[in-house]
Amino acid sequence: MKIDYAKPIELPVRKDPQGYVLIEHVRDEAWFYIRCLKSDFEDAAYVGCLHFEGVWHVSSTRFQKLRGYPYVEGTDLMSYYLVVQNSSLLRSLTETRTAVNCDWQLYDKRRYKHWVVESHDFYTNIVAAKVSFSIVQGEKAVQCFEIWNKV
Repeated sequence: MKIDYAKPIELPVRKDPQGYVLIEHVRDEAWFYIRCLKSDFEDAAYVGCLHFEGVWHVSSTRFQKLRGYPYVEGTDLMSYYLVVQNSSLLRSLTETRTAVNCDWQLYDKRRYKHWVVESHDFYTNIVAAKVSFSIVQGEKAVQCFEIWNKV
């Protein structure tokens, strides 16, 4: 199996390809708010949200040779996030954690995965135990649009 190759997971919304993702990260949870489009040039009245639970690691990368994650299996999907197969990042985190506490897997039974969320010219690596998707409307969506419209 190839190392660090990612498979796309389709999102049920039309993600703005020029949009930035807003991230909230508290303890071992993270919310990635995604600007969505109704048509080519019109915002949807909602925001997409990827909610990660059991978060172990979050890091964002910019100014790479490519704007997105470099090892993606071919896709023609319009909107997606990625799950990384045979992740060297997850392997490295596991080795480091084991060196610090060799018994951690006795009490932490979560099965972690490496996901990637891409936005305009950043991509963010997330190592977490679980992810779910939802549509966000109302006050939280308005707050997201206010932030996006400032940048």
